[in-house]
Amino acid sequence: FRFVKTLIPQDAMGKLTRQRDSDQTTTIDPEDCQVALRWPSVRKIGAGLHNLGNTCFLNSVLQCLTYTPPLAAHALQEGHSRDTCRVGGFCAACAMQLHIKTALTSSGRAFAPKSFCQNLRQISRCFRIGRQEDSHEFMRYLLESMHKSSLRALKTKPTSGEPSTFVYKAFGGRLLSQVSCMNCKYNSNTYDTFLDLSVDIHKASTLQKALSHFTAVEMLDGENKYKCSKCNRKVQFSTSLDLSAYMTTKCAANTHRYSLYGVLVHAGHSTHSGHYFCFVRAPNSMWYRMDDSSVSG
Repeated sequence: FRFVKTLIPQDAMGKLTRQRDSDQTTTIDPEDCQVALRWPSVRKIGAGLHNLGNTCFLNSVLQCLTYTPPLAAHALQEGHSRDTCRVGGFCAACAMQLHIKTALTSSGRAFAPKSFCQNLRQISRCFRIGRQEDSHEFMRYLLESMHKSSLRALKTKPTSGEPSTFVYKAFGGRLLSQVSCMNCKYNSNTYDTFLDLSVDIHKASTLQKALSHFTAVEMLDGENKYKCSKCNRKVQFSTSLDLSAYMTTKCAANTHRYSLYGVLVHAGHSTHSGHYFCFVRAPNSMWYRMDDSSVSG
């Protein structure tokens, strides 16, 4: 058997086709999507965030999300209306919208993200306030919580579990996993949605090489014997990334180019402890280091 994964270009698909097997195909019309890819206006860097006791993992994620142009524009325009919000109690979408508006209008100050800290276990029961946590895990749970909160406000409920909220429109993608039989040439296709993409950096010195390995053909004739739990590799990356070469269909160069706006950094002797901070690109195109309450250029 041969196994390969590729990314599906969303703008090349008027309809999403999910093929479970050769006898069952379901076609879904996704909602029209309007996502702002640039800042509507030039702004100064916003506020820092107080560390409330091992909350750097939370602060760094909130800062990166705050400087995500589509999400920031959506929040500033109050895309998630409190009038239509149907979440009883803590609403991650409402909290994120208020946080972004507060952060971007509080330049030169620092404030405490109390709403997220006080409701940390509402985002995921596995988190404990005061304990060192993983920032990537927190980001995934937070985005999923925002997605679920937004689902309740939809007038038309989605079918077949397809992405329909702004969270998936801004962060989501589609992945095709194909297993091919080398004898009968039958292809088994599985389509999955994702909010983040994890790539292996053990054998890659650049992000492009890591993506090439991720989408490379793999022969399923044995287990992967390469294992390393102590590697600490540095991976090079540029401020722009063209994903055209990794799509399911051939695309012209620069048709799927993304610009870097945030880098989340972990500093420590192991993956089990340490400190998180981040670098973000502000609306004025300047890069800043956001280290809890400290904001520096």
